Amino acid sequence: MYAENAIDVARREMAWEVDYFREARNAQQFRELLQDMPEYYVPEVIEDLTSKQVLTTELIEGTSLDKIENPDKDTINKLCLNILKLCLKEVFEFRFMQTDPNWSNFFYNPVTEKICLLDLELLVLMTRNLSTNILR
Repeated sequence: MYAENAIDVARREMAWEVDYFREARNAQQFRELLQDMPEYYVPEVIEDLTSKQVLTTELIEGTSLDKIENPDKDTINKLCLNILKLCLKEVFEFRFMQTDPNWSNFFYNPVTEKICLLDLELLVLMTRNLSTNILR
């Protein structure tokens, strides 16, 4: 039963990985959720240039979190705090969570000091019950 369920989940998520309309909707929703949190940024989707096979967003500047060279301790602490804060917001407030959180999906712009969120096709809605159970 577990193996069958895992295969079903993998099949569904693989389809989501290449559905750029879904990713565009997720990005727009996440952009709205984070609009009052200046430490985060979601690139604007260019709808006229987006299709089921192509996602087009504004160009952003930055470096993926796993490729930042020689960050000082304050930068590391700030980034870690902001990622943790984002995860907690996703689970307990938004109940809308990024389930493909590899470091290359987060870019840091040292000029604006913002974390830019990319690759948002695997966002999952969470029930209040699941959020409560995680808290326990």
